Amino acid sequence: MIALERNNKGPKRSLQDHIDDVEAVQFSDDGKLLLSASSDCTARIWKTQAGRPAVQYRTLQHDEPISCVSCTSTKNSRGQCYVATAGARGQLSVWAVSLDQSVLGSGGAARNSLPHKVIDCHDDAVWSCAFNPTRDDVVATASSDGTVRTWDWNRGEEIAIYEGHMGWVTSCGYNRDASLLCSTSRDQSVRVWDAFRPGSQVVELWGHDSWVSAAAFTPTSESLFSASHDKTVRQWDLASGQEVAKLHGHEASVTALAISGDGEMMATTSWDGTCRLWSLRMRRLLCALHISAFHAPSSSSGWHGHSPAKGLAVSISPESDVAVGSTGGGLTILEPPSSDSDRPQHTTRHLSSPEPVSQMSGQEETGEEEEEVGGEVEKAVDEEEEERKREVDERVVDQVLSLFTKTPHISQYMDTHCADFAIDDPAAIAPE
Repeated sequence: MIALERNNKGPKRSLQDHIDDVEAVQFSDDGKLLLSASSDCTARIWKTQAGRPAVQYRTLQHDEPISCVSCTSTKNSRGQCYVATAGARGQLSVWAVSLDQSVLGSGGAARNSLPHKVIDCHDDAVWSCAFNPTRDDVVATASSDGTVRTWDWNRGEEIAIYEGHMGWVTSCGYNRDASLLCSTSRDQSVRVWDAFRPGSQVVELWGHDSWVSAAAFTPTSESLFSASHDKTVRQWDLASGQEVAKLHGHEASVTALAISGDGEMMATTSWDGTCRLWSLRMRRLLCALHISAFHAPSSSSGWHGHSPAKGLAVSISPESDVAVGSTGGGLTILEPPSSDSDRPQHTTRHLSSPEPVSQMSGQEETGEEEEEVGGEVEKAVDEEEEERKREVDERVVDQVLSLFTKTPHISQYMDTHCADFAIDDPAAIAPE
C-alpha cells in the first residue's frame, strides 16, 4: 500500500501486505478505519489518519479467498464494531473488532482468531455484502445464485430474499436511510428494491451492453450511478427509470465506483489500469490516474504478477481520501489537500464551467425565453450566486488536481486531458 501525505514530495511509505488481488475496500463512516478484502484469504483493517501513513491494525484470517467486506456504522457497548466478510463458499462471517484506541495506536497488527458468527447464506459464491446503515444487526448479501438476501446475522436468520436477476448478482448496497437496496448483475441490469417491503422491486434499469459490476446511490437517492464491463458508467433517474447520462473514458471494463458523502465527487476503477475522479457538480472528469504509478503487482500473485495493475475496488472517505484496490495486492490511499495553502506553487489546469443543465441532461433546446421573474435586482443576485458557485467549484477542482500535479512521481503518469460527461439520448432502456 502507498499512503500519500499532504505537502509530500512522493510516497512516504509503501506497504505490500496483501499478496493477491484486493477485491474490496471500504472506509468506515468516520474515515478512521479502512477495510480491505483479498484473494490472499485475508481481510485487513487499517487505522487511517490525515497526514500519516496507514497502520495495519487487524488481520482477519480466512481459509478461502475473500471477495467482499463491510463494517457497521456504530460501535456496541463494548466499543466494538462488526465487520462482515464473504467469499467463494457462500458463507457470511461477522467479526467483532475492538476499537480500543491504545491498541489502535500501537502499530501492531493483531489477528482475530475466529469470527463472531458464521452463516451459510447462499448456495454459491458471495460477491458483495453491505450492512444496513440504520440497523447494525442486518446485512445484505449478493451471490452467484442470482439472489440478494438480507439477514439478521445475530440470530442467523434470513429476513428476505430478492429474486429476479437472471445471472450472477455482482453487488448490492443500501441508500443512506436504508429505504432502498440496489443490486447489479451479469444479466446487464440494475435493480432497485424496497427495503421496507421485503422482496418488492421498485424499478429495473436496462441499458448497459455487458455485465454491470457495481452501483451506488447519490446522497439524495434521486439518482443512481452504475459501472459496467461495457466500459461505461451511467446515471439513472430513479423516479422515471431513465438513463440521464453516460460517462465515457475508461478503455476496459469498469469494475467499481464510489460516491463521496457530500455527492460532490465520484471515483471509478477499471481493468484499463486507471482510477478516474469525476466532479458530479461540474459534471467533468477531473483526472485519470494510472494505478501502476502507485503499485507494481506482487510477483507472488499468480498470472497477474507480470501484468500492469488493474483497478478492482474503490472507496471514498468523509475527508475525500480515495482508496483503490487492485490486482497483485495493490492498496493505495490518495489524500487530497484540504486548504489553499496545500496548493502547488506552479500553475494548475483550470476547468471550464459546466454546460447548461438542459444540454447535459440530453434535452433539446426549445429556444423559448425563460419567463422573467422579479427584475434586474433578482437577475443580478442570481448572476452573483452563479459566479460564487463557479468559484467554489474551481477551488474544489484545484484542490483535487493539486495532489496529482505537485508530485512528479505521479504527474508523469497523469492523463493530460479532461472531458465532459458524454450525454447520450437513451433511445432504448428496456432489453430487446
